Amino acid sequence: MHDTWAGTDDATWRRMTERALHDIEELDPQQILNRLQAVVDRQTVDTEIGRIVMPGPTYLGIWARDTGIVTLGLNRLGDLDLARELLHRYWSYQIGPDSDPTSFVFRNKGYSDWTEAYAFHPSHEQLQAEIGAFPTTVYIQTPNFPPGTCEIYASRADPDSVGWLIIALHDYYVRSGDLDLLRELAPAVVRAVSYLERRDEDGDHLLEQGPNEDWADILLRRGKVSYTQAIWFRCLEAAAGIFDAVREPGRAARYRWQREAVHRAINRVLFTPHGFYANYVTDQGVSLRRSLDTALLVAFGACDVNQGRRVLERLDTLDGPFGLSVVEPGYAPDAIGPSHYPPGQYQNEGIWPWISSYLALAWARVGEDGRAQEIIHALSRAQQDTTYEWIDSLTGECYHPEFATGAGAMAWVITESGLTG
Repeated sequence: MHDTWAGTDDATWRRMTERALHDIEELDPQQILNRLQAVVDRQTVDTEIGRIVMPGPTYLGIWARDTGIVTLGLNRLGDLDLARELLHRYWSYQIGPDSDPTSFVFRNKGYSDWTEAYAFHPSHEQLQAEIGAFPTTVYIQTPNFPPGTCEIYASRADPDSVGWLIIALHDYYVRSGDLDLLRELAPAVVRAVSYLERRDEDGDHLLEQGPNEDWADILLRRGKVSYTQAIWFRCLEAAAGIFDAVREPGRAARYRWQREAVHRAINRVLFTPHGFYANYVTDQGVSLRRSLDTALLVAFGACDVNQGRRVLERLDTLDGPFGLSVVEPGYAPDAIGPSHYPPGQYQNEGIWPWISSYLALAWARVGEDGRAQEIIHALSRAQQDTTYEWIDSLTGECYHPEFATGAGAMAWVITESGLTG
C-alpha cells in the first residue's frame, strides 16, 4: 500500500484544507479531475487477490458497490486498463451454483442491537438464493478470515451493488469499445439481472430489500427504497445497451420494456403528494424523510424536467452551512444500527460528498448547469487535495480522507453532466 497518505490523520487533513481553500477558486474542471485521479491512484494497491482500488485507507478489501462507482470514474479519467482489470476481477466473484459457502460470511447486520453473534456462514441453500449477485466485499486483510473471503453485509446481497457493476460495465464499453470483455461477461450480466428480478417479491417491477442492504448501512431502510430503484432503473438501460452491442436484440428489447415498467412503477408508488420521492415504502407505510440519494431518480431520468425540478427544490432544504445532509430529519441513535451515531454524523444527517455529487448531475439533467457547477465547486472547496467519506453537518469536521469512491463519483458526474465544457 502507498503510505504517503494513509498515516495522515483527520485533523492534519483539515489544516491542509483550510490553508489551501483559496486555491480551488482557480481550478478548472480538468484540474479537479486531475486531483480526483490522484486520490484513486493513492488507493490503488497490489494485494493477495490482485490489484484493487480500496475505497479508503481503512477499508481492507474491495467492495462491489465502490468498485462500480470507482470504475465509472476511471472510465471518464481515461484509465481504461485499470477499469477493465477491476471489472474483470469483481465479476469473477459473482455468486454461482458452484460457489463455496465456506468462503462466505454473512454479517447479518440488519439490527440496531447487532453483535458478532448474529454473523454466520451460509448454508448451501442460503448461498444458492444469491446466485447472480455479488459479495458486498472481498477481504484482503483481516485477523479472522483469509484473503479472498467474501462478505455479505446483511443476510442477502446488496441489490444496488449488482446494478452499479452492470452500469459500470456498459459505461466501460462505451468509452473503450472493448467488445471482448462484453462478450465474456454477457452471460454473467444475464444472471445478475435475473437476480434483481427475483428481488421483486410482489411483481410490481420494484425491488424489495431488507434492512442495511444498500449503501446506507446503518439506517435500516427496507422494502422499496427509492435509491435502490434508481440504480435498478439505470442498470436495465445499461443491460439493454450491453445486449445491443453483443447482438442479442431480443434480450435488449426485453430489458428496455422492463425499464419502462420500472419507470411507471417508480412514479406510481414512490412519488409523494409532497413533491419528492419517498425514502422507502413498506407494507406498513411510507418513510417521508427527505433523502438526498433520491436525486438519482432525477439524474437517471425517471421523471420529466418539471417534476425533476420540483423534487430538487424540495431536496434543497437539506442544505446547511457545511453542505447537504443525506437525510432529514435525523434518527434517534438507538433507532439505527449496527453503529449508533447522533444527528449530524455519518448517515444520520451527515454530509456524504459522493452522494452530493449526484445532486449536481440531477440539476444538470433538468437544464440547470449553473446549479450543478456550484455543487461541484463547493465539494471541491471542502475537499482540497483529497475526497472525504463524510462530513459532520453540525460542526464541519471532515472524516476519512482519501475516499476513492467519492473521487470516482465526482469524476463521473463532472464528465456525465457535461461540466468539462
